[in-house]
Amino acid sequence: MGLFDTIASQATGFAVGQLKAIVPPKIISGVTTGTNVLNQLSSGNFLGAAATLATAFAGQFPIGSEVATQLYFQNTPTPLFGGITPSEAKQIYSAFAALQLAKKNLFLVEIKDANPLNTFFTSGPEALYAPGNRAFNLFVTDIDYAPATISGDKHRIGSASMDSVGGFEPIEMRMTAVDDVIGTIKGWMQYKCALVTNADGTVGVPLDYLVKIRVLHSFITDDSNTGGYEDTLIMRPVSVSAGLSRREDAVQEVQLSFTQFDTFIS
Repeated sequence: MGLFDTIASQATGFAVGQLKAIVPPKIISGVTTGTNVLNQLSSGNFLGAAATLATAFAGQFPIGSEVATQLYFQNTPTPLFGGITPSEAKQIYSAFAALQLAKKNLFLVEIKDANPLNTFFTSGPEALYAPGNRAFNLFVTDIDYAPATISGDKHRIGSASMDSVGGFEPIEMRMTAVDDVIGTIKGWMQYKCALVTNADGTVGVPLDYLVKIRVLHSFITDDSNTGGYEDTLIMRPVSVSAGLSRREDAVQEVQLSFTQFDTFIS
């Protein structure tokens, strides 16, 4: 070290000593940090200078440090979120959370005769459960059907294959419903099935046994409906079945099956 460097070093040490006697410690630490940063920058140690500033910033301003750390974390891709930044993950979640998802336990089902004059119950308390009445909706607990099924075949053309569309398949619908003690649901379904085939071997008139089934998704009333998906189908009753068991104390469930009469009418 040259004479000039020795004198400069001694002068700096003397000045810092004098400052410590009259300046508060926090200010001294800032001066010392600034001196260290300047020394690191003058020697070309830019990474060291940045680290010194970051450490001093975190120590003197913990709130600001937390903000800076959060900003760095929010904009850094991480494997925890599939290789994207937490900020992008939050945007994806916000977009998904804003969606109004359909709930499977919210639906409305209406069943009424294709011929309004052909009703099973016409008077008495049983008229409450006549086909088409809203009270029928209270009995149905489950509905299972495929709104659209398209059949087709594959044809070999050399070493390749080509799809050949056949057309729409009739919709099959299965319902599960509870029943009352007088067997309203079972009696109604048996009555409709009896109109399909007669005991003398003949078949009935479609207008007598066909039913119109309307299923509204995601809403339980028409008044609350704000454009929900719905299907209205002309169906033929197929079967009704029920199970009894003395091992279980539960309400009786009835299985109802329907099939679409034709695919010409949507």
